[in-house]
Amino acid sequence: NGTVIGSETYTTTGIFDYEMRQDLKDATPKEISQSFDQSATALGEGTVIKKKTLSDLKNLTEPASISWTYSSPDQGIIEGNMMIYHLPRLAFDFLTSAPFVPSLEKRKYPFFIRRNCSYTSTFDFHLPKGYKIVYIPEKIMIENEFGKWSQSFSVDPKDPLHVIKKRTIMLKSQTIPLKKYSIYKSVYDKFLHRRNGFILL
Repeated sequence: NGTVIGSETYTTTGIFDYEMRQDLKDATPKEISQSFDQSATALGEGTVIKKKTLSDLKNLTEPASISWTYSSPDQGIIEGNMMIYHLPRLAFDFLTSAPFVPSLEKRKYPFFIRRNCSYTSTFDFHLPKGYKIVYIPEKIMIENEFGKWSQSFSVDPKDPLHVIKKRTIMLKSQTIPLKKYSIYKSVYDKFLHRRNGFILL
């Protein structure tokens, strides 16, 4: 029926760490719960959160991290006897609206990455029974003057419908001039393109 059970964990440094703390460090338990609920809505209607964990964001000696487990219906698109499953996009605001995200097509001023930063995510999920995996994205590794981007998928040899996706983004503190902004944006957009996040069953 297209229902996917998934677990995601994000561990951050630098501006990613800063943005998570800015969003959630002083939030009340109710506000934190609402933040998770908003992220669940971003994944898809009917998503149910099974478990959620947030590190102690007031403890500056440890990296900020967040994790959750959920069940999300109708994530797969059924075509005949096959299913196309698109992995959900980044659901947390601190990853999608932070100043290091090149959201503008063109800029009038240089683009600043104010400090070295990184985030590592692990997405552990179980696909619907009754199918077998026909295609998963190939490994991606990009390294240039702006930083490193990597992503890989692996299938559990004991459970062919249990997939683990690992993704890391590491950015270097720098000022990106206007003439290089389009290069930075194209790499960022290429890495996060939906074709790098679908599985054919």
